Order: sequence, then structure tokens, then C-alpha cells
Amino acid sequence: MRTTVVLVAILWRPPGDPWGGTRAGFTATTAINRKDFGVEFNAPLETGGVMLGDKVQIELEMQLVQA
Repeated sequence: MRTTVVLVAILWRPPGDPWGGTRAGFTATTAINRKDFGVEFNAPLETGGVMLGDKVQIELEMQLVQA
């Protein structure tokens, strides 16, 4: 396994909530190729094919509140 730098740029202006605090919610999805990160392991299945696919789906659901 190796480290790969992935850059993400976000321009964000935080909204206020009814109590005067700062909060935000985000949803993000992306897909990466596990081999780009040096994950090469795989195992053949008895029925044919292999155990793992190359594509990894990443889904984030975040709720943030400034302390």
C-alpha cells in the first residue's frame, strides 16, 4: 500500500443557524481505483472471476457544527 495525494478544492461560505451558530452539511461521492494506491491483492473465486473489483466507491455524509 502506498500514499497517493488527492487534492480537493472547496469554496464554502458557512451559513448561520437560528441560534447564531455556524453549521453545515455535505454529501460527497467519488470513485477511485484501488490499484492507484498500491492495493494489488486479489483472490480467484471457484466459480470464476476474482474476489475484488478495481473500483472503490466512497460516499461521505457530514454534518458539522462549529464549537
